[in-house]
Amino acid sequence: MYHWLAVIAALAGSDPVSLKPSTQWTVDYQQNACVLSRHFGLPSGSIELAFEPSMVNDGGRLAFVLPHKGGVGIVQGKTNIALQPSGKTVTATFVSVPLKERRSIVMVVGAQDVDDLVAAKTIGVQLERGVPIILQTGGMTGARQALRTCQEDLARQWGVDPADKIPDSDIPAIGTWFDGDAYPGEAIRSGAEGRTLALITIRDDGKVDTCRTLVSSGTKALDQAACRAAMRKARFPRVERDPKAKLRWLVVPVNWNLAS
Repeated sequence: MYHWLAVIAALAGSDPVSLKPSTQWTVDYQQNACVLSRHFGLPSGSIELAFEPSMVNDGGRLAFVLPHKGGVGIVQGKTNIALQPSGKTVTATFVSVPLKERRSIVMVVGAQDVDDLVAAKTIGVQLERGVPIILQTGGMTGARQALRTCQEDLARQWGVDPADKIPDSDIPAIGTWFDGDAYPGEAIRSGAEGRTLALITIRDDGKVDTCRTLVSSGTKALDQAACRAAMRKARFPRVERDPKAKLRWLVVPVNWNLAS
């Protein structure tokens, strides 16, 4: 452990700050998301660590919410996350966004790294140009089950069975469903942007059976375009199942952004 702390300090040019938890793990049942979080103490205020599982696959988003005062805007970059006792280092791209007297630093964690993240007793990271920190998480294995229960409850609220979700191995590249003509003309003319969260059901022949909006982008044309692209272009592996089996399903997030 001490050798590992020394390595982090040498790389960052500063001694790391090791923080113990100040709260228990909690699962936040949001309207269309489940978030696992815990606070870690600092003399100047707590750091919140939050993990939100992806709705598409077994990956997710890891967020650090820090005390912050100042006028720095949105920052993007890369950082390394050191996980112990596995000794694994995960390189992640982050987006740092200012909040009211806080700053949220969010990074994507791939499905291949989630198990190591959950099992980690400590998480070491240097956020932007700050002092490196080590969060003594104690692991998330027990809390993960509560998080899974939330995800299953959420799926049932959507009217689908958690067991019928398409497995990661059968999910195609969703981006290929959206070509240059996918952005509706009326939305382009009005400058409409936003994020649509859609739910599709899939027949055993691999074609989409239904599509509906779970969370609207705020623009009807964009929501309709998301479902139109999925209905026309999404294809999944064909399966042989009981004809009476329920349809498989997948949540499809679509970010609509006009090029600047």
